[in-house]
Amino acid sequence: MGSLDNNNCEFPRHTKEGDDLIPYYWCDENNIEIRPRYSYKDGSSQWQITITIKNKTNIDPKIYNKKDIMDKIYEYSEYYYKKYSNSIVEARRRKRKPIWSDIYKNPKIKQI
Repeated sequence: MGSLDNNNCEFPRHTKEGDDLIPYYWCDENNIEIRPRYSYKDGSSQWQITITIKNKTNIDPKIYNKKDIMDKIYEYSEYYYKKYSNSIVEARRRKRKPIWSDIYKNPKIKQI
């Protein structure tokens, strides 16, 4: 029997930053959840991707390495962003106000 690889079961970190994360956060804002899924089976660590849209969950049947899974998640995010967002409206909104303030703005905190 194999041993549990504790380092491999930790949630993977983002490999992109800044504007490259816009599709990922857009999906999150619009209730399209694209998440890594960890399991330990037959003595090895396995990563899959779950995609939840409108309370319907699908699991990508392919098994990924931890180092590759975030790139595939970004690929899925980009796909859904292009498919469902109105890119012209989104581009105007980003020029008017940075996307980060929309995501992290807490309406209960007054801005000085």
